[in-house]
Amino acid sequence: MPHGIDPAVEPVLRIIVLTMDRPASLKRLLVSLTEADYEGDRVDLDIWIDRANDTDIAENIIQSMASTARECHWPFGVRTIHKREHNAGLYEQWIYSWNVTDESTETAVILEDDLQVSPFFYVWLKRARVHYHLDPSVAAFTLQRGELRPRRPKDA
Repeated sequence: MPHGIDPAVEPVLRIIVLTMDRPASLKRLLVSLTEADYEGDRVDLDIWIDRANDTDIAENIIQSMASTARECHWPFGVRTIHKREHNAGLYEQWIYSWNVTDESTETAVILEDDLQVSPFFYVWLKRARVHYHLDPSVAAFTLQRGELRPRRPKDA
């Protein structure tokens, strides 16, 4: 377990999912999260549903997304569904979805709903944090490769 964490007080990890109007994508991500190995650690899940600008359809979309989120059985910790009152946009979703304090030792992973995770993502993150937690030159870890686009084949 990472240094200084009391799972009775706070989770070892908080997963923050950012979503708005893609229930199929949200469901795919949540399924991949439920299939991950958390090694018995407490992992809390926060699902932040942004509100569409079109007020005529916004409430229907929010309800559909909340329903998809509620279908996710989360036995690893506390699952919380947050519904935005106004459209926040992706920037504000990223900035204002994790309310960590100076006293907290909590670690978070922020995921957009168009992603899927490996069943081993948490094991990797946990080992990386244990190994590097005292290294002042390390501020964060990424779950994606450094190159986001595949290379062109040499014969193309």
